[in-house]
Amino acid sequence: MSTITRGQLGQFLTGFQHTAYRLEVLDFYADDSEAPAFAAFAAGQSPDIYPGKQGWLDKVRAATAAGRTMQRVHVVTEPLNSYLRFEIGWSYELNEGAGEDIRILSADHAPVAVRTAGDYWLFDSDTLIQMEYDDRGRLVKLDHIRDTGAITTANDIRDAALRHAVPLKQYAEGQLLRAP
Repeated sequence: MSTITRGQLGQFLTGFQHTAYRLEVLDFYADDSEAPAFAAFAAGQSPDIYPGKQGWLDKVRAATAAGRTMQRVHVVTEPLNSYLRFEIGWSYELNEGAGEDIRILSADHAPVAVRTAGDYWLFDSDTLIQMEYDDRGRLVKLDHIRDTGAITTANDIRDAALRHAVPLKQYAEGQLLRAP
């Protein structure tokens, strides 16, 4: 295991060969760059695409245009809080439009191993980056895990999460996504 930087994570995100998979298990992620978009959404307005979001969409488009797969499963607590409504009702729709396969999994229906796994990226089924967040949802650490047992477990968790999750559009149809 070795700690890596955000820049190094960015290299993995552009350098993977076939698949990039992200498991998200938090109900809130603090990112100062998305705060204005989140506030606009919560106020019932159409958010602006901020530079960090545009950069992500460009990465997704480039990867999928090259025939590579980007997937994400977000395990969510219901009822959805305002941040999850923002992600599912605005942010993820943009990601999906750029080519990312987004799926949602209610924590109530998630296998225990998925609910308790913690956030991670898995690239090409053999490169595992575990993500550690503080109690306010801020990313504090990225670890490149080289242990084959941990990588195998991450693959098994990915497979279980994908099997139990539903596509974004299907999930969103049943949700009230704007702030009440």
